[in-house]
Amino acid sequence: MDDEFEKIYNSERDIWGDPQEYKGVKFYPILLRDSYLQDMFRKYLCFPKNYIRSEIEIIKSSYIKYILVYVCAFNKEDYVHFKSGLEEFLSKITRQKCIVKDTKIEHLDIYVYQVKIGDIVFDEQEFDTIRKIILKQSGISYNHIEDFDPDLEPALRHYERESENITLNDQVFSLSSLSGYLVTDEAMKDLTLYQFKQSFSRLALKFDYEMLYPLEVSGQIKSKNGNKITKSYLSHFEEKGRYDSILIKREDFMKTNPLMKDNNK
Repeated sequence: MDDEFEKIYNSERDIWGDPQEYKGVKFYPILLRDSYLQDMFRKYLCFPKNYIRSEIEIIKSSYIKYILVYVCAFNKEDYVHFKSGLEEFLSKITRQKCIVKDTKIEHLDIYVYQVKIGDIVFDEQEFDTIRKIILKQSGISYNHIEDFDPDLEPALRHYERESENITLNDQVFSLSSLSGYLVTDEAMKDLTLYQFKQSFSRLALKFDYEMLYPLEVSGQIKSKNGNKITKSYLSHFEEKGRYDSILIKREDFMKTNPLMKDNNK
């Protein structure tokens, strides 16, 4: 999280499910029960932009211009329909009327985009900040989206299939059966996406810890490099990269493969 964004974003609000606030506008978190809003969130805010290295014009453009101009063109989306969907999504999570405005600069074939929420107007760069707020508030890091690499995606999908990647249905019923929540409980339905992901991750880590820790301390299992295998569910959660599960840092690889230092054999 960069310094400027850190001044705007209040992470403690995510713990309690409170809205984030930016320029006087409140952005309410998406709840577990809001499947329609979750679909809209993925549709409008989860397109990776920065991986298109060769298109300098796209890289330099704002995110809102990117999705309204380039994404609509690529997907053959109806521009008006796509724009009205984005307005509907923003209206629902701010609980205020939202209008996306595009204005052509006189004598130039260039459009400037603004988003008006209630009485507050946000420019293109400020919309980039709004996007970061909603991503983080929903338990998804900005880098997780923008680190997208089409060459690595097949390997990630293969890894997730091999490691029994679980669905939302699996997660909901697992959390329900192991935590005491009933699937029908209003309290569970009203968890924000951030709260749900944190709760499920902690619960999964707790069961891994309880199963593996006795084996590790008794010496029945150990890692090749001597590092701890089990991490306590009380530990601090570091933000993970999109491909951390399939990539290894060069220095870590060299430690476990010292012969590679011999003329790169």
